[in-house]
Amino acid sequence: MPYANGVESNQYAILTAETDDKLYRDLRKIHSEPIPIDRQVEITHYHLVKEADQPYSQVFAQIELDHQIYYTKASNLRLILTNPINQEIERLSFPKASVTNDYQGIFPKWEFQGGKPTGVLVHDTGNERSTIDSEVAYMNRNFSSSGVFVHTFINHNEIRQIADPEFMAQGAGGVANPRFIQFELTREKTREDFTLQVATAAYYTALTLRRLELPLSIGQADGSGTLWTHEMVSNYLGGTDHIDPRDYWASRAEEYYKTTYGINNFKEIVQVYYNTLTP
Repeated sequence: MPYANGVESNQYAILTAETDDKLYRDLRKIHSEPIPIDRQVEITHYHLVKEADQPYSQVFAQIELDHQIYYTKASNLRLILTNPINQEIERLSFPKASVTNDYQGIFPKWEFQGGKPTGVLVHDTGNERSTIDSEVAYMNRNFSSSGVFVHTFINHNEIRQIADPEFMAQGAGGVANPRFIQFELTREKTREDFTLQVATAAYYTALTLRRLELPLSIGQADGSGTLWTHEMVSNYLGGTDHIDPRDYWASRAEEYYKTTYGINNFKEIVQVYYNTLTP
């Protein structure tokens, strides 16, 4: 039963027993105890555990309960969300949108570095009047001169892939392009649509990472991590100088919720989807 090294976490959750009713003493799942329902626990790590007869890994949480370390399926935990936007997404029962493929034939198909992506990169369009249709048309018109394209566009109810995610995009410079699946957020105009877009983007991010058998961790200055923004690439990896989606998230969070929103908040809601998805 191979499993990935644990990814550190500092989240709190409520035990729910949604998947099974067991806590385990180790990841071999030899010794188990009943889950104490509705107890609050601290999550210290997440682990991807691959069973020999399963196509995808399961997500296990390493938790601390009564000064003891246990392991349980992450889907047995209801994360305690701290940001008002994420709390509203929870109230909406964590909505999802279907992924549709609308591959544009003009984009090249170049291999990812090492043969597969190592994470997901978030952009926003920077255009207050943007729609998915207008942005796709713009990329088609300008690709021959700019060389720029991303894999996917996301709004409040649509996830449209315009480039095959089996191959790299060209939206974040020469260092990031060979490494990441890249998506663009159009700019939403209402509280409801912005909230739904954050949820939809979180779902797509979690689905992509689960399908790639990658853990969820925020990008770091040393280049590690699987969740990135264009701004983080500019700050840590280079090859670009953009700062999206910082200003878009910040302005909408302030306008609609009188709060802040950044990559740490986004990771929190991605984690909810990541813990419960079956790719």
